[in-house]
Amino acid sequence: MHKALKVLVVPVATMALWTPTPARAAGSFSATADDGTWGTEIADTGKAGRVLTMAVAGGFIYLGGDFGAMSPPGSKDTAALVKRDHLAALGNGGTTLADWNPGADKEVRALLASPDGRRIYAGGTFSRIAGQSQGRLAALDPTTGALDANFRPPKPDAVVRALALSPDGGILYVGGDFAQLTGADGTVEDRPHLAALDAATGTLLPWMPPKDGGGRYYGHTGTIDKTRPGGVYAVTASADGTTVHVGGTFLSFGGRSGIVSLDATTGQPTPWQAKLDRPVFGLTRGRDGHTFYAATGGTGGRLYAFRPHGPPDGVWMVKTDGDNMAVVETETTVYLIGHYDNIVQPESDCYQYCPDGTPRAHLSAFDRDGKIVDWAPTANTPTGPYTAATDDQHLYVVGEFTKINGVRRVGFAAFSGSS
Repeated sequence: MHKALKVLVVPVATMALWTPTPARAAGSFSATADDGTWGTEIADTGKAGRVLTMAVAGGFIYLGGDFGAMSPPGSKDTAALVKRDHLAALGNGGTTLADWNPGADKEVRALLASPDGRRIYAGGTFSRIAGQSQGRLAALDPTTGALDANFRPPKPDAVVRALALSPDGGILYVGGDFAQLTGADGTVEDRPHLAALDAATGTLLPWMPPKDGGGRYYGHTGTIDKTRPGGVYAVTASADGTTVHVGGTFLSFGGRSGIVSLDATTGQPTPWQAKLDRPVFGLTRGRDGHTFYAATGGTGGRLYAFRPHGPPDGVWMVKTDGDNMAVVETETTVYLIGHYDNIVQPESDCYQYCPDGTPRAHLSAFDRDGKIVDWAPTANTPTGPYTAATDDQHLYVVGEFTKINGVRRVGFAAFSGSS
């Protein structure tokens, strides 16, 4: 729970593989977080109001999560907090708070910007957003925060956790825990954990994913629970538009566990499939158009680099001693965001508290062959960061941490450099 606000007085800006020796310096982003950036409030737990998702577009960083206010750079004054319910936007590399303030009544779990910059898609548990009744899925104006009246999606019957677009931007893939979607006319359509919508109108498309055979990985450590189904946590489409890669906590979605690749035309599993048996929390398509990366939990986390028609168990793999939440690739470097404390040696069976590995406090970087590099900022709190994103000049990291490298950075940090 976040704390009640006292006074809202701060002005805002207006919109407009492991190796013991590092392979080389990351070279893209500084390991020191930028000064002068905004953050979220300190919650009653002593952690930051959680930022769970973000989208970067048009010079702004859009934040979503479970927070109630934004805090000025370096400020500990609760009277200076600026009310922002589950949604906010920052400009100028995170140093200004924009007046974009749609507000949502419950958690925002997924944000995605349209390629043309005209919409910010939002998914989560909310039932009201931008002052209107809109359940779990919406599109917002990136400048005013108003609800896009042209986007009228059906309502999922459970949380939305993942959003992705087809390469041409015409199809919006929506993933989560839902089993059905209900249209404005009351029509109910079955869609197990995943649906395809017209990205402009929200119209449900006939694309049908496979059935879920039931069971889930419970929690980030991946305990098997056969009493209920899992859900979709991550989606990414291949660059050629033929395949939709899907990750989550499911045990038998289309007969696959944790990850499944689906035909973008038929919705059915493709002949090539990645092989792993653990929950997947993050998927990212590589810049080469072929490789894709998976951030996973389980008994110790994993980072996998997959290439369709390549080895099913991955081109390379990195072990960590905690779950991994997200992965970001730049021209030279792969950044891994998670709740781990060490990168584990390949031959080791250690999966929790593994100090014989390479210390990395929730943040690490690798070259594109999976060799660790010496970028090593530290994020505090047991879970620390939840996801990351880049623009041309920054790597942004968000979560529930309150410090980066021991310096106050609450829920948001920016690292300068070049992607």
